[in-house]
Amino acid sequence: MTLIRILATVIIVTRLFLMQAAIADEPTTQQLLELHTREAKAYRIALDEAGETQLEVQTKPVFAWTNPVGDGVQTGHIFVWTSGGRPEVIGTVFSLINSENHKRAVVHEFHTLSESKLFPERAPQASEVWLPERPLNFQVLNELGPPDKAAVSRLRQMREIARSVNARTIDSSEMKRELRLLTTPLMRYAPTAGSVVDGAIFAMVSSDGTDPELLLLIEACKTSTIGDLKWRFAAVRFSDKDLEVERDTQIVWSSKLDPSRRVIIARNYRLLYTEHREYICFRAKEIDELQAIQSLENPRN
Repeated sequence: MTLIRILATVIIVTRLFLMQAAIADEPTTQQLLELHTREAKAYRIALDEAGETQLEVQTKPVFAWTNPVGDGVQTGHIFVWTSGGRPEVIGTVFSLINSENHKRAVVHEFHTLSESKLFPERAPQASEVWLPERPLNFQVLNELGPPDKAAVSRLRQMREIARSVNARTIDSSEMKRELRLLTTPLMRYAPTAGSVVDGAIFAMVSSDGTDPELLLLIEACKTSTIGDLKWRFAAVRFSDKDLEVERDTQIVWSSKLDPSRRVIIARNYRLLYTEHREYICFRAKEIDELQAIQSLENPRN
């Protein structure tokens, strides 16, 4: 019995040691934030083909999320690229361990929020270049009253519009899963130029994690030279599944009804995009886990 107890103790201590070693090798939240921010900062996105009007990346992410995948966890940060205070691009940089080679896979995901064509450049070492072919499509909410003159009241109105939306994902077996609205906007903005006076981005998530599957862009916009304001709305996909969006029980956006909004999956799930590339998601690179973390805080000579 004594020998058995000794062996059992050795096994338990060994397992605890290995678990602690594995935890020690895991990157911290701060390290992943630094890695993802560096990836986002590498992108140059212009409003004109000559590249003279560059968007400004906001290096502080508007949202951080996690999503369990198999035995691992995806960790991501959402960034925006702005012009005059208005977001023109929203993107996620997320990463996870590739269980086959134990390297960290870094994934880039983008959607245009712009009313005009964008001209991104390929980021250094990225496997793909994003070339959106058309701008974001908005729906003017003519049935609603005008935006309030007070900013505080407009935020309340935007929340009410967001709450009027129901959305769901639809997988390949036609199973539908309802999404949950996060009532605190990821971003509130008041542009310094243009027709948009006020706006906010809301996220809708599934029960799997906090990774947004759908974003709602709600804006108070000038519709005439005399300054009349109206509300407008856009649905922004951030999912590889089909999506269906309702307002007041009426379908207002559906990738099942409009094939151009469906995701095309290529390269063994390493590249996903819509027909006109308003949305794209791709595995940008794989990096050595320990080397990547060390290079952020303790660079080797």
